Amino acid sequence: MKFNFKLFGREVGIIASSRKVCREPVQGVTNRTMDGLFVVFLDYDEIPVEWLEGELNSLQDEFNLGDFHVFKSSDTNHHAVCFDKVTRETYQRILSRSSCDPYYKKVPFVFGKRLGTLRASSKKGKSIIYYKALKGHINEYFMSTAHKKFFSGHHKEMCFTKKNEDGLTGLIMASYKI
Repeated sequence: MKFNFKLFGREVGIIASSRKVCREPVQGVTNRTMDGLFVVFLDYDEIPVEWLEGELNSLQDEFNLGDFHVFKSSDTNHHAVCFDKVTRETYQRILSRSSCDPYYKKVPFVFGKRLGTLRASSKKGKSIIYYKALKGHINEYFMSTAHKKFFSGHHKEMCFTKKNEDGLTGLIMASYKI
């Protein structure tokens, strides 16, 4: 929401935003790697999975990305993760080209520390469920070892085709309320 008004002969502009009061504590993982790059996290709400898959395939082609792993975060919502490490600028371009949740796109840059977070714990008693992998391109990007280990530790059915990993082990975790 944007407000403009005149005060003492000057034009004043105020940009305001709001968000619902959150009550349930959850844990999440962020997409920043220990060497300052980012894995691709996307959060989709209320989008048919067929549309999501088509969009992810397009993003893979446009940005030469490897495999995307898709998770069901609720009955109609999904998370998509590509473990390729990209620059912040590339991650922002991927976000802007996606139709993921608009709030997810803006929160890191308005309220956060310029990184994306995906919920890893259950919400209202429902866990994150691994859905499928969408095979991507073999490319020059390194894969985040830490993110691969975290996600595959929670979802044993995941499999990976990419071999060039960064070997880093640290993750930035987040606790927040939804």
